[in-house]
Amino acid sequence: MTLVDLYVDVERSCPSGRPWVAVNMVASLDGATSVGGRSGGLSSRQDRAVFRALRAAADAVMVGAGTARAEGYGPVRLDDHARRSRVERGLPPVPRLVLVSRRLDLDESLAMFVEAETQSPTTVLAPADADPERLARLAGVGEVITCGQGSVDLLSGLGELHARGANFVLCEGGPQLNADLARLDCLDEVNLTVAPFLVGGRTPRIFGTVDLVDPVQFVLAHCVAEEGSAFLRYVRSREVNNRG
Repeated sequence: MTLVDLYVDVERSCPSGRPWVAVNMVASLDGATSVGGRSGGLSSRQDRAVFRALRAAADAVMVGAGTARAEGYGPVRLDDHARRSRVERGLPPVPRLVLVSRRLDLDESLAMFVEAETQSPTTVLAPADADPERLARLAGVGEVITCGQGSVDLLSGLGELHARGANFVLCEGGPQLNADLARLDCLDEVNLTVAPFLVGGRTPRIFGTVDLVDPVQFVLAHCVAEEGSAFLRYVRSREVNNRG
């Protein structure tokens, strides 16, 4: 069994009313999530393979709008093998990209909108009281789901994605979005690659400064060391489903 198989050959059963939600992040030994503002400086060949495999398994890839801008996101792209495998399973060739945005500070001419495939339009989760002009503009190049007032109601948004057929949502950060999901106790899986670097500084950590009433326990499903990095997969203690 390969490293990638450990992330793919697992059960992910939907909780009631929402998708299975997983976070996938890379961090340095001292917990930094980026170098020079981007996560690529911490990544490795195997980390990128895990990144691609999780995307290929997901129904939707969720990311905060700020992270999408900083990392230069486009629509989700998969190789031909992954696309064929998804179609054989009755899924669209690629998962949809889901942006979480309160202010809708998004340029509708970006590739993540205009190059998205018809079956998997880029989707924006936004508050219902967001700027009407911006809502209409983005609805013209993708799908807009309004949920919440003043801020995005993530639980409602996840429910709407589930109603649209998303059973597995993969969250790729940033730290604020990760923290919001943790605060709502709707994280089922945390995938963390620990890269062999010390970064220092005040780079945000993977869950920012999340405030929790009580510690949330996860169970280690696997821990693998390859190419100097440690690959960790944790599942919520109520849902230990690893078959590998």
